[in-house]
Amino acid sequence: MKTKKWAVERTRTIQGLVDFIKKFLKLMASEQLFIYVNQSFAPSPDQEVGTLYEVIFTLNNLSKCALSSNSLHLM
Repeated sequence: MKTKKWAVERTRTIQGLVDFIKKFLKLMASEQLFIYVNQSFAPSPDQEVGTLYEVIFTLNNLSKCALSSNSLHLM
C-alpha cells in the first residue's frame, strides 16, 4: 500500500476495515488477514474504529502522564 494514512469512518467496524483491505489487496475470500494495534493485540471484529481510536488515544496520554510523573519522582 503506497498510501500511509487513510481516512476511515468512525462507525466502520474492524471487520469492515479487514474486508476493505482484503479487497484492496485482491486477496481471495479464503485468505485471512489479521490486524493488530500497536503490535500488541487484535481488536474484536465488531469493534468500531472510532471507539478503538479513543481508547488508544486515552491510554497513550495516560502512559505519557505516568511516565512524566514517575520521572519527576526520580529527580
